[in-house]
Amino acid sequence: MEKAKISGLLPSLKEDKRYLVLLLKAESKDVKEQIENSILKFIGILGYAKANPMIIETGKKQEKDYAILSINREYLDKVKVSLSLAGIRCIGVSGTVKKSRRFL
Repeated sequence: MEKAKISGLLPSLKEDKRYLVLLLKAESKDVKEQIENSILKFIGILGYAKANPMIIETGKKQEKDYAILSINREYLDKVKVSLSLAGIRCIGVSGTVKKSRRFL
């Protein structure tokens, strides 16, 4: 008797991601906490869970702190507004991590 093959999700069922490139404040100490708090204040806990933000990369380029944030495509506008209200600047949006690095 053959075993049933377990397959992953169909591509049509997966969440579409977008990658935001963010310029952070110079005095920012904890990047993750700063981003989380700004999104939670604007769209709440349920919106935060649906947006599913994940920090992909942080670093320093040309004396500026940056972060690459992965979010659900449907919540792109809400997340961008919540970050701008906290003083975090979004300098670019891309569909892949590799292409998002061109904004740096």
